[in-house]
Amino acid sequence: MIKIIGFDLDDTLLNSKKEIGDKEAILKAIDNGVKIVFCSGRPLVKQTIDYYKELGLSQDTYYVAYNGVVIYNVGTGNIEYMNNLNNEDLLKIYQIVKQEIDELNCNNTKEGFSKEGFSKEGYSLYIHYNNTVYTDRHNFFVDLEHQYNHIDVIEREFWLDDSIAHKFMIGADPKDINKLYQLIKDKFTDYTCLISMPCFIEIFKKDADKYQGLVKVAKMYGINENEIMAFGDSMNDYPMIKNAYVGVAMGNSVDKIKEVSDYVTDDNNHYGITKALKKYNVID
Repeated sequence: MIKIIGFDLDDTLLNSKKEIGDKEAILKAIDNGVKIVFCSGRPLVKQTIDYYKELGLSQDTYYVAYNGVVIYNVGTGNIEYMNNLNNEDLLKIYQIVKQEIDELNCNNTKEGFSKEGFSKEGYSLYIHYNNTVYTDRHNFFVDLEHQYNHIDVIEREFWLDDSIAHKFMIGADPKDINKLYQLIKDKFTDYTCLISMPCFIEIFKKDADKYQGLVKVAKMYGINENEIMAFGDSMNDYPMIKNAYVGVAMGNSVDKIKEVSDYVTDDNNHYGITKALKKYNVID
């Protein structure tokens, strides 16, 4: 019997209009006693809290943020769990990433690309901590991050001081992200490195992911792992979809998510969540 469900936000719970398209079905699941947990790469911001409130959830509710690095109590805003990168981690990650970027920039300059990066927007390196972005260069991709999450941006060389971070991020044009990812993905044996969106690479502690965060929340409720269901579409959902007792891939998921899922439902614009909840008898 399913007692808790973890939902990715973008392109899963939310449709292309950034609305909860399956709201009626999820409300039925809540009425049936199922706990609902949002599991996202995002911080806890007003918009996320508003989605909880839209479902009538504000107290005794948890949010798995930063891909499982932080768990918030939504009602109080307090952090219940945190697994940060320390300054030694940040310096190590920065040095590896910057070396590969410099080499790629050098090669691309020979091929006629801009010295600023592979594309006209260049790239950005930054960290997330406590609803703030810290970066050494404020550019297009940092602005995207600000636009998505409505959080503060502070410019500083974050790898040289005593900074800690929930995650390290690289922003660049998607074609450049794919090139860089192939070069760095095997260099981080102690960290998780993934493409979370086409223009973003995220790096965080290896023992932190959405599934581990969801399991921690389940334990807070006294719920077992064989009572967990999860929905997702992107590579930062991979551990959650692969390891949940019932892992559901949205129809708009990347292929690797579909491959490890128990069920591929319809997409986020055509009531995929509703159809899966009915299939597994979570709702009538």
